[in-house]
Amino acid sequence: AWAVKRASIVVLAVPFAAAGPLLAALRPHLAQGKIILDITNPKYDSQMIENIAAVDINRAVLNSPECQWAVAYKSVFSRALQFGPDNAQMIDICGDQDARVAVADLVRSHGWNPRVRGTLREAIALEPGRRVAQITQMYGSS
Repeated sequence: AWAVKRASIVVLAVPFAAAGPLLAALRPHLAQGKIILDITNPKYDSQMIENIAAVDINRAVLNSPECQWAVAYKSVFSRALQFGPDNAQMIDICGDQDARVAVADLVRSHGWNPRVRGTLREAIALEPGRRVAQITQMYGSS
């Protein structure tokens, strides 16, 4: 709670199933205008693909319209986590206006390139598990 109160950006980087209970516990500490960066990725079953993004579920749990939300770092693989101008990873960002700006600055501070993909409505396209589940649903598993 101490860190959440003082942070300008709160990074939600926990297993998806733990995000709801964590947000509920942190609700009293998330002040108006706080930016929340959601990097959670739900696990999708190819038989049941939700038409709602993880960030939408987490926003509903928190139920705090004062907070600004962004989605980024959804499909950055560990071997790609290298810093510096020769390793400029492209990081896709979706979110509320102020949150997109703040997260783009964060991405640049890592030496990477932010690519704003739109508002939270477009966030669903950044979830890597969703694409795999959709392909499996269409073509079956091998």
